Amino acid sequence: MSVQRAFLLRRLHSLSGVVPLSAFFAEHMWTNAASLAGDRAFDKAVADLQRIPGLWFLEMFGILLPLLFHASYGIWVAVNARPDLRHYAYPRHWAYVLQRATGISTLLFVLWHLWELRVQKAFFGMRPDYFSTELADRLGALSFGIPWFSVLYIAGVLSAAYHFANGLWGFACAWGLVVSRAAQQRALVFCGALGASFATLGVLSVLHFATGWTIPGIAAHF
Repeated sequence: MSVQRAFLLRRLHSLSGVVPLSAFFAEHMWTNAASLAGDRAFDKAVADLQRIPGLWFLEMFGILLPLLFHASYGIWVAVNARPDLRHYAYPRHWAYVLQRATGISTLLFVLWHLWELRVQKAFFGMRPDYFSTELADRLGALSFGIPWFSVLYIAGVLSAAYHFANGLWGFACAWGLVVSRAAQQRALVFCGALGASFATLGVLSVLHFATGWTIPGIAAHF
């Protein structure tokens, strides 16, 4: 692969991770957070999304295709990476390795999540207003006294939140939005706080579906 082509692919990979996919992740976490006001608020938030004009076109060309490119190139980078943590155990080196690892784990989680809901809706007739019931049944189920689906969902949310936050910081550095060391440090704090906020919303949403727990007084925000 030529240097110019590799540079272009890296830039497109970075851009696809931020412009459509990070925006979708943020929107998805906020929509799921509506569940904290109760199932009716969550069903309303999902129904509002379903009424967006040209939703199928947006999902196909604004989410699915960028996701396929981002995931495919990300896997290629992960497979060909040769990190040496034994001799170069620096924080940013660890962050690079975790970015590759969470990219793969997040992809597996997203594919599973798509099968659980979106594929069921598209091909098997699941109504969007049944999403909350399906999630509650899955996430509240116990096996040997352990809610395994909830554990996996929480792991997926945390993986996605880290990949989002670290990827956003890497994008800002790679595209020259933050240049000085001080600016990069401030951006790191901002991206970390943003990722932690979305991770918190995601985990609380999982806990709602698993237990029915809601936050009193939050319904007015949804």
